[in-house]
Amino acid sequence: MRCKVVNIPALDKHVTATVTADIAAGKIGGAAAALVDAQGVQFEKYYSGDERFSVTENTLFRLASMTKPITTVAVMLLVEAGMIGLDNEVHRYLPAFKDLWVGRLADNRVERLHKAEPITIRHLLAHASGLGSGPVGDWAEAHRPAEGLASLAGGVDYYATVPLDFAPACTHAYSAVFGFDVLARIVEVVAGSPFDEFLKNNIFEKLGMTDTTFTPTDEQWSRLIAMHTVLNGEVAVDPMTPNAIFFSIPTHYFCGGAGLVGTLRDYTRFARMLIGRGTLDGVQLLKEETVAQMATPQVTAGNAPNASEVWGLGMRIVQRDHHLPVGCYGWSGAFGTHFWIDPVNEIGGIYMKNSRIDGGAGASTARQFEKDVYTSME
Repeated sequence: MRCKVVNIPALDKHVTATVTADIAAGKIGGAAAALVDAQGVQFEKYYSGDERFSVTENTLFRLASMTKPITTVAVMLLVEAGMIGLDNEVHRYLPAFKDLWVGRLADNRVERLHKAEPITIRHLLAHASGLGSGPVGDWAEAHRPAEGLASLAGGVDYYATVPLDFAPACTHAYSAVFGFDVLARIVEVVAGSPFDEFLKNNIFEKLGMTDTTFTPTDEQWSRLIAMHTVLNGEVAVDPMTPNAIFFSIPTHYFCGGAGLVGTLRDYTRFARMLIGRGTLDGVQLLKEETVAQMATPQVTAGNAPNASEVWGLGMRIVQRDHHLPVGCYGWSGAFGTHFWIDPVNEIGGIYMKNSRIDGGAGASTARQFEKDVYTSME
């Protein structure tokens, strides 16, 4: 049962003041924001900067790590179908992951320390695998060979040669790309379908997410917002790598950790499905218990009991000492995209910007949008 409701005129006033000030200060180029509930979109607004940063309902944003919740849903669809088990070992699907090591970085080289226990699907979803989660993973990313970017399969084959940053399930540390790329590859292997096609056929088309993709058309590229940055104290456009969505990863590499683009409106439909406990506009994508499991803390070892946030399945979950209510869940992207679901008040917030400054889960714009929403509650 919903506890409070948002005063939409008050929210409009707060958000417009915040975003207008951010644009004027050069902190962002442009932005879009929405508040949704199970019935629909209650607030939706687009804010443009100068002609380089025009934002409309048709503007696409680089989702970066807001790709991860979508990859999570893809995995959970196969879990529901009995094709994947959360506690099944990864090498069951990808044999190259059978013999793993824990390593460390020393003198700019990776040393193997000891054999590792197998990693599971749950470990990957909860950022508890140790794969690509620290100095060893950073080194491996910097030294990725060309074949490691030729395809998702090639990249994941390379990851299987990289030692873990820590023993599986002993702690949690964010895996920016490696872990969710492995999950995406498992989906490909188990479903017998390229990951982009699986998402399109099983998630995007069912939810009406018509502009979310790894491989934009020429027309979609023309609607992708320019990447904001600041050079010598002046607002500028970061050219980014041509034909790539997330840094230098090419579009034909279906990066399950960070490779999608999409519109605000598309992501509002994804958020509404989660608020609806797996159902949107009469279409059931996931079971109610599956959504609840995604929003439940996982792999208790290393999930500090006093932490303000912990990991569920592909989602960070608010636990305490936070301006969001306990139980809210969601995630963010390196370029400033952000969303959360509030299951108590049955609302969700989505904020979109693309900037090389002030991104990720701790972005001040994300935090301020959260505060604007809850300041507007009555």
